[in-house]
Amino acid sequence: MQDIKTKLTDWKNRLKDRHMLTLAVIVLILVAALIALSIYIYNKQREYQMVSENTYNMSFYELVNCADEIETYLAKASITSTAEHAAKTLSHIWNKSNLAVVYLSQMPIKTEGLSNAEKFLNQVSDYSYSLQMKAIRGENLSDEDLKNIENLHTLSLDLKNIIYQLESEINEGTLAWGEVSKKGSKAFAQEVSRRFKPEALTI
Repeated sequence: MQDIKTKLTDWKNRLKDRHMLTLAVIVLILVAALIALSIYIYNKQREYQMVSENTYNMSFYELVNCADEIETYLAKASITSTAEHAAKTLSHIWNKSNLAVVYLSQMPIKTEGLSNAEKFLNQVSDYSYSLQMKAIRGENLSDEDLKNIENLHTLSLDLKNIIYQLESEINEGTLAWGEVSKKGSKAFAQEVSRRFKPEALTI
């Protein structure tokens, strides 16, 4: 009788040990699966972040290029002498202004200053198009037209310098797109807001 009890106790202990071993294996499998899932999610997030940063970088440097060309062509337009030359120059300004608006809208920064900068670019686009149509009809630009272009050129130079400021921060590593998207570049936003007031955009 004692042998039966001993065997039964041993069997229960072995069964308990097996259950514990099975439970331990299940726990290890779950932990491994959780670690693998965490690594997968982390890698996907890093991949998404890299794709986003590459997209921001591409759009931003295209914006830099557009801002530079807008300023250059506005400077040329302000001293143009013939309708034919004006039409070509204004066509470049119109095209680059439209592209700049697209690239600006892709930036991970939303501030009143950038909204005003976008309004400014749209104004440059609309005004250059209207003058382009005038030049295509063979009409030379008036003194008032040239004065307005000079004013737009001054603002475009400001915008270009502000964008260069942000470019410098990014190239030097003092500002990352992740930081920009979360809180924006304070100095950049303030400078754009200061220079690009709605009342300054009226021609």
